[in-house]
Amino acid sequence: MNWSEITVFDLATNPVYNHPEFVTHSNYVHAMKEMSDNISLTITNITANNLQEPVILRKKLNLIKLTLDNIIEEKRNIDILHDYSLICVSWIPVKSYYLLFNLLIILEFFINDSPDWFDSRHIELCNKFRNQLHDGTISFNNPELNLCFTANTILSWQIPRSENLRGGSHNPEIRKQQIIKKIYEYKKEDYKRNNKIKKLGGKKLVDFKNRTQICLFDFFYWYRIKANYRDMEFIDNGVPIEEFYQFYTDYFNLTINYYQALKTLLNQLSVQKLRRSIIN
Repeated sequence: MNWSEITVFDLATNPVYNHPEFVTHSNYVHAMKEMSDNISLTITNITANNLQEPVILRKKLNLIKLTLDNIIEEKRNIDILHDYSLICVSWIPVKSYYLLFNLLIILEFFINDSPDWFDSRHIELCNKFRNQLHDGTISFNNPELNLCFTANTILSWQIPRSENLRGGSHNPEIRKQQIIKKIYEYKKEDYKRNNKIKKLGGKKLVDFKNRTQICLFDFFYWYRIKANYRDMEFIDNGVPIEEFYQFYTDYFNLTINYYQALKTLLNQLSVQKLRRSIIN
């Protein structure tokens, strides 16, 4: 049965779709994948200059290759044995994030002409990339991926009930808002945990809102945090194997889409600054 043919009301009576949390997250990953199909990146105001190649660059490139090779090999195995996806759906967000994280480190090295970025912290790097999307220094060819939203804007969105369970019949704009709202919730949970707060309110809530800005690329960081430290609680034993397989496949393709966009941009920059492409 095709998910796009299932209505919200079918979910209550169809035992195959008795796992709404998983369906919700699977829908979000699928939407992220669709928005990233055929994406590319451009950058402004970068001068072509001879940059000295630090030793650590080679190490990062090797790590990127090993991570990518591992993800591709894992996908080959899952294509042969779909049951294997049951194990791997918890790890693909982690592997995906670290692959893109290391690509972003090299990107900032080229943009800033400084090896200091090889010591970047996760939040620092994600914030930097988000700000560059916001100010137009870097931009995706899909404008949706460049948008950044404040907490007040996110909280103003009214999402129709059960919209998260719709498949092919979903509204793309609302689906984007749902994803951003989910990222906002994850970020809020993290803020509360780090500050040992049970209920966020008052000055601390104002502080959190003022500091919060979210774009769709933040999806990778927060899904990695969720998978690494909080488990994927929406993964239920009652989920059919083919649903796990589809979830993994969408996450894999989403990752490769962003990888290819960053790889192309990095090779363009490396030709300008190192006189050679660095990623095959």
